[in-house]
Amino acid sequence: MKKIISIIIAAALICAALTLVTAAADAVFEFEDREWTVLQGDFWKGEMSKEQHDAYPAERSLYCNIYGQGNAVQTSGLNIAKAGKYSVKLIYVANQGSATIQFYVDNVKIGSPVDFNNNGGWTAAQADLGTVELTDGDHSVKMECTGTTATNYEAFIDKLEFTLVEEAEEGDNITFEFEDRTWTPSGDYWHEDYSNPGLPVPRALYTNLYAAGNYIENGDLTVEKSGKYSVKLVYVANQGSAKIKIYIDGNAVSDEIDFNNNGNWTKTDIGLSDVRLAAGAHTVKVELTGTSSGNTEAIFDKLVLTLLEEDAAPDTEAPDKPVNPVTADGAVAAAAAALAVSACAVIFVSKKRK
Repeated sequence: MKKIISIIIAAALICAALTLVTAAADAVFEFEDREWTVLQGDFWKGEMSKEQHDAYPAERSLYCNIYGQGNAVQTSGLNIAKAGKYSVKLIYVANQGSATIQFYVDNVKIGSPVDFNNNGGWTAAQADLGTVELTDGDHSVKMECTGTTATNYEAFIDKLEFTLVEEAEEGDNITFEFEDRTWTPSGDYWHEDYSNPGLPVPRALYTNLYAAGNYIENGDLTVEKSGKYSVKLVYVANQGSAKIKIYIDGNAVSDEIDFNNNGNWTKTDIGLSDVRLAAGAHTVKVELTGTSSGNTEAIFDKLVLTLLEEDAAPDTEAPDKPVNPVTADGAVAAAAAALAVSACAVIFVSKKRK
């Protein structure tokens, strides 16, 4: 019997070990083979692999130089299949004389800046970047150089691994498409519900608000559950585009967003401020704040709201009805009953005396 129990325990341990070995991240973002948009400063990129150097500890990775503090680059292509909370792990190669880099998803910081310097040769390294709430779909990744503790701003970056910690409940995502809606403008305004083979989204609202301070507003954002929501804007960056600010119910949920990218159409995601919304209809306002490119066009795809914290349902149980001794229905009924009993008693006594 003891032998059988030992075999069962051993088998269970082997299965557990195999599960640990085969467990994989739910989404992997490789840094090489991507086009990066330079947001600030200069950026050089190449590739490093074991094929080039046997001592290199990664199969392939992005070899880059961000050159200086404050310089930043961004790209899209982080594909998430299920909405929810994800833990994030960075896989990279530490090296002598490397940069310190802050990572972002949808312009939201993930973790603390990572120091790529190890004062030695190439070393495989990992960093825990905490957790992030993500909707399903495409997301952007940004790298910002925060400085260097060594002599240069180089970095060897392999990948980000996203592991689902808590899946969002079905129905908790709200998608507000900008096209096919009636917008109320504050001044001059041109728009078109637009589609084009070169557009990186199926359809979008293509607008021109013409002058800083002009805005459009719509009241069709409908929320079924009261609670706290994260908000993501999906738009198309383009050469020669406007600067925009987004409001919900008259409250700003973004800083100024520059839609210009000095290039062709690029699908771009950006995380906005979290908001607490009651169930019902809400307004979305888009305001033109200016332009750094010469014109005031903007191409909007959608807002995606994800429920982070549902408000507790109000107590619907009816309280005990108070009885007012003077005016309450209970008192009146009691008085009427008492009078009826008294009347019956008088009639009974009268009949008995006869």
